[in-house]
Parts: sequence; C-alpha cells; structure tokens
Amino acid sequence: MATDGSVTIIGLEKLRKTFEVLSRDIVGYDILDEIGDYLSWSIEVRTLSGQEIEGKPFKPYTDKYRMFRESVGLSGTPDLFFTGSMLNSLTYMPEVSKEQVKVFFMEGTDKFGMSNPAKAFYLQDKRPFFGASLENIEKISELYQDYVERLLRGRE
Repeated sequence: MATDGSVTIIGLEKLRKTFEVLSRDIVGYDILDEIGDYLSWSIEVRTLSGQEIEGKPFKPYTDKYRMFRESVGLSGTPDLFFTGSMLNSLTYMPEVSKEQVKVFFMEGTDKFGMSNPAKAFYLQDKRPFFGASLENIEKISELYQDYVERLLRGRE
C-alpha cells in the first residue's frame, strides 16, 4: 500500500506547550537559589576548616600573628575567622535575567571598622578561599541536572 509520506504526530500541541514552559523555567529562580545557597555554604565550610579553594591547607599565620590569636582565645591555625563579620556577610543573589548567581560579601564593617568586602579581597590574595572548586562545579552540575529532571517529571 502506497502512502503520501505524511506523518501525523499525536499530542504535538501539548509537546510544544511543554517545551515552551520548560524553556522559561530552565534557568529559574529556584535552581539559581539552590546553587547560590550551596556555593556560599561550601565556601564558608571550606574556609572555616582552613582550606584553600582546591582543598590545600591555608598558608600558616606568621608566628607573631599566631601567638596574638592564641592569646585572645582563637585558633592559631588559619581559618580566616577573627570577628566572624566577613564570613557572616557572605551571601548570594540569583539574577534570573542574567542567568547567573552572584556570590559576594555584603557591605558592612567588623567591630574594628574594617570593610567586609575589603577584608575578603585582602585575604584572598594571601589565602585563596573565595571561588568554586572543581568539586563544587561538579556538584553544581549535578544540582542542575537534578533540577532539569524534576522539571521534566513535573510535566509528564
């Protein structure tokens, strides 16, 4: 039996609508918020455990500064935590229109008047702590893949 070569796709309109919705949601607030939360948490945990971005231990404090820290009851092992102000100011902002998450230090000062962003900039030079490691990037990829799978499951 000869055919005219035409194919009828049942549900094509539903499929079009699904892809239209998915294309709007593919980089939405929810996933950017999840990524920002994960990355800022990861930077804080890594920093407090005395590790640089890729997991190497921080360069030790000078003997003089280490002794000073210990004299005021703080750890002599580098953790970049003196007043707590800088790490407490670490935050993030999902920017859906730019399809990105901005992780940053909020404006503010510690009890000695030092700017949190300036302190972070200064410390980053000596002990690189602010950034995404390869492990972070892999985890973010997993978070995003899970998000897309949830989107697809929710549209079935």
